[in-house]
This record gives sequence, C-alpha cells and structure tokens, in this order.
Amino acid sequence: METLNEAVSAGDLILLYAPGHTACMLLVESSLDSQISNPKTSSITVREVKVHYRLKPGCCIVSGPDVYYNEEEDEDTSGDDTSSEGGCDISSCPLSAYVAHFPVESEVEYRVNPHGRDVLRYYWGGYCPFCYMDGWYCPGCGPAMQFPDLFGGCAVDQSCPVCYGYDFAMNDKIMLREIEEYESRLWGAKSGPAEYRAELRQEILEMVRERYELIDARRQEMGLSRYDVDDIVENWFKDDDE
Repeated sequence: METLNEAVSAGDLILLYAPGHTACMLLVESSLDSQISNPKTSSITVREVKVHYRLKPGCCIVSGPDVYYNEEEDEDTSGDDTSSEGGCDISSCPLSAYVAHFPVESEVEYRVNPHGRDVLRYYWGGYCPFCYMDGWYCPGCGPAMQFPDLFGGCAVDQSCPVCYGYDFAMNDKIMLREIEEYESRLWGAKSGPAEYRAELRQEILEMVRERYELIDARRQEMGLSRYDVDDIVENWFKDDDE
C-alpha cells in the first residue's frame, strides 16, 4: 500500500490492520500531501498511540461510535488495565514504515478517523474489553467503579459505555431509573384499582419499548447483533403474578 485514497492532516487517526495480524492506531503528526486526495504513505508522519475506553491522557479513546485522541500529555499508567497492547513505540515515522511491518502477502487495510465499530472489530478483535460483548453490565458490581457516574444498584442491565458510548449510557441510566420508579408504583398499588394498575403497566411497557428500540438502533450502528424488541416487551411481565 503506497498511497491512501483520501487526504489526511495532522490530528487525524488512522487504524491500520490486516487479517490475522495485530492492528495499530496511529496519530497523524504531519502530511506533506494534505491537500491531495491520494497522498503517499511515505509523506505522512505518524506515531502509534494506545487505545483505551476510559479518559486516559495521550491515548485514543473509544466511546461507542466516537473515537478521538485525548491531547493531554501521556503519563505513567503502569498497573492500570489499559485494555490495549502495552509498550507502543511513541517515536514518529512515516506511515509507510508501519505498513512495512506487516508481511508482504498481507492485505493491509486502514480507516481514517475510524468509527467505534471499526475499533471493536479490527483492533479489539470483536471483543469489548469492558462488557465482553454483552452490551450491558451490572452498575453496582466490581468494574462498575471505572465509570463512577454510572454507578448504581444491581440487577439491572445498564448499557455499556464502551460499546454504546458514555453519553448513551448516561441517558440509559436515566431511562432505567424512570422505569424502576414506575415499577415501584406498580408494586405499591398491588391492592389498588385494577384500572390504575393496567395504566401503569402500559406506561411501563411503552418506556421499555422506547429504551430497547434506542439500544437496538445503537447496536445496529455498532455492527452488533439485533435485539428482538417485540419479544422483550411481550415478556416483560411474564413472571409477574398479577
């Protein structure tokens, strides 16, 4: 691969990968052919950066579809779970040098300013280092403290801030709490009028549908398997004894 098929400029990220080989994330430091649509890889100066799902200085951050470089200077993170390959070479060199690291017979591909689904698939090998591809986690147990703003009670399927994105997960937390509030009302009205309980159940199902339709849409965007939203809604009160 001697050229790219799109222009790049300083600050862009390039995900370089090939089937069966370790991918690398590169930060463009300069491009002599920044105005050319098919710049030579030898004219682009890059350096390798670590990829992480938490806000780490000097790292490429993944938050659902958003992938960006945290411009703060790198610092010693020894002992941390980096969720990435350690020991990245931070020296600058031409992009062509990184391409040359792959065997000649390799089908080297790249993504400029990659989407989060590209990182999940090609960099992490189809594996989320936080939720392990469940798409959700318990916000009250162990690793949950890595995202303290999302910390909460157990026994709920809090959306993953890595697969779906931090902002998405924060909004999902709000929706979860609203559903929990209405379910508490329903529980407290077990001896109340049947009509009132039926109205509460209907409102809960509408909120559940809205929540899972949003999750399903984000899963589709991230290249993950779809949810059967109708089945989830139909079985929401399956074990309810009302």
